[in-house]
This record gives sequence, structure tokens and C-alpha cells, in this order.
Amino acid sequence: MSDTVPPPQEGEEAADAGQGPAVAAGAYDLLRRRLAADVTELRARAAGLNEERAAHFGSSAMAVVGTERIQTANTCLARDIVAVGDLLLFGYNVNLGLRATQPGDVFSLHTLARGEGGDYAFADLPADDPRHFLSDERFTHDFAELFTYYKDARLLDLRVEHGRLLMVFQTGDTLADIRAFRWTVEGEGADAAVDYLDDRGERDYTWPDRYDFAWQPVGRSALVPARPPVGAHIAIDDVVFLDLHAGRLVLRLEDNSERGEEVLREPVEHPGQALTDLVVARARLGSLMVLRIQPYREDAERFYVVNLHTREAVRIDALAQACQQLPEDHGIIF
Repeated sequence: MSDTVPPPQEGEEAADAGQGPAVAAGAYDLLRRRLAADVTELRARAAGLNEERAAHFGSSAMAVVGTERIQTANTCLARDIVAVGDLLLFGYNVNLGLRATQPGDVFSLHTLARGEGGDYAFADLPADDPRHFLSDERFTHDFAELFTYYKDARLLDLRVEHGRLLMVFQTGDTLADIRAFRWTVEGEGADAAVDYLDDRGERDYTWPDRYDFAWQPVGRSALVPARPPVGAHIAIDDVVFLDLHAGRLVLRLEDNSERGEEVLREPVEHPGQALTDLVVARARLGSLMVLRIQPYREDAERFYVVNLHTREAVRIDALAQACQQLPEDHGIIF
């Protein structure tokens, strides 16, 4: 921190220049007050912008209307909870020792009602209630069979989608070792009818695609030989140009000069590699060009996003996990 005190603004007092170390402390306090004032102003502007947005487009506020606890007969580890019609299905894992595990040891069904005082409360659904689908004889048979062969089976997930309820159990050491009970759910609210299908719902237990677009490989046909004053490079849709220069990976937006309009440059682990050693795939998403590049002998792929509108590029390796497009060419989320 420099000992030079910034010039005082309106309402601020300059530190005494003859105080030695006190001058630095005064400068620190002065900068902190200024930053605090900027934070306050930024919050006020953001709040004003949000109010203006709500006035033009409307808004729906979210608030906690109440809290309530679910009581279980045994000490358990909560796993998942879903709404099935107007009922709440709560799933958990327990350790019962030598006693055989029953559906009631893993699942419980509840109704949610609001009292006269406005508070919400859970109530156990009686076992003789016609809506208590856990008492289905076929389900109890398959459930007992599961724990007969897989004593250490544990609940993994509860899911309701596309008119199906899935109860997914992990039966082995990996997430691929699963058994899923399937139910059909027809209707909504108190009129929902839940019927047991079978214990072969593994194929229904899928996840959305990580990408909502297709990666297109960039083959050797995109390789452009060296020609003065431009060296060899890979032309990606003739809008982004990739090359290797002095052990660095370079992205450019034009190829009519030696340096071109360079938007990104970073080193690779093995400088001696050639362009043909790169494994490249691309996806054109409106004004964005998304690149997936595997340099020679590197364990992880690299991901780059080139904004053709602002003519900027950035490396975003988080795209390795997932990436989805926002509507109307508003960008991507990852």
C-alpha cells in the first residue's frame, strides 16, 4: 500500500501528513469508506433496475409460508421427497440390523394441511386409506425380494415425470447397480391414481443430455497449408482459425496476416506437437462458436467459446460437464 493519501472527496477529511504510519492507516480507511459508498450506490442502482423490470414485466415473489417436521418411527437418513398427487412421498434409509426391511421402513406417505391458525402440518396417511399405494401386494412382494437378495440396498432417488413414479435403489458399489420400481400416475391432486407396474424401471431412469446441440468433428479437410505470410492453420467454418505457434495454441478471427486478429493465446503441455495431433470439435450456436480441443497427450479436453459479435474468446472448461442454450440466441448456460 502506498503512503500517498488519495485526494479527499466531498465530505472526507484528509489525513495529517505528519503522522507517519498513521498516514497509511488513514489512506486505508479513506479507501474503505469510498468502496463502501460505491457498494451502497451499486446496490441502490440494482434495486432500482429490478423495480423497473418488475414494473414492465411483472414478478412473482417467493416466500417461506411455514415449516414442519416429518416424524419417522426409526432413526433414519433422509434421502428424497416428491409430491404424488396431493400426497407427499418421503423416502429415507435405515439400518434395521437383522430385521427384514418393509416398505414402511423406507417410505412414508403424508398429507399436508393448513390449520385454522394458518400453519401447515403433515399428517400420516392411514394404511387403510384407498390412496395408500404402498400397500399394493405386488409392490410389497417385489420390495421384499429386493432386500432378500440385496440386504444392503439403499434408496437412491425418487422421481415423478412423464406420468411415472420411479423409486430407485442402489444395489451395489457403483451408481450403475440399480433397481427401480415403476408406478403410473394418472390425474392430478386428490384425483391422482397411482398404480404399480413392475420393478424393471431402470431404462426409465435417465438424465437429460448434457448438451442440447451436437458436436461436429473438425476433420483434416479443414487444415490449410502454410502460405506467405500466413502459416498452416485449421479453418473452422472459415470464421475461426486455429494454429500452433511457438508451443502455444492460438485462436484468430481472420487469416490474411501473420498474426491476424488474435483473440486467444495459451500454452500447450507438449510444444512439439503438430496441428494434426489436435482433436477438434465445434458447435455453432448463433453468434457463438464453441470449441472442444484435445491437445496431444493431454488428459483433459479444453473448451473455448468465441463470441463472433464482440470478437472475444474465453476458455471455459466447465463446459465439459454440461452446456445448454438460452432461447433467442441469448447465450449459453453451463
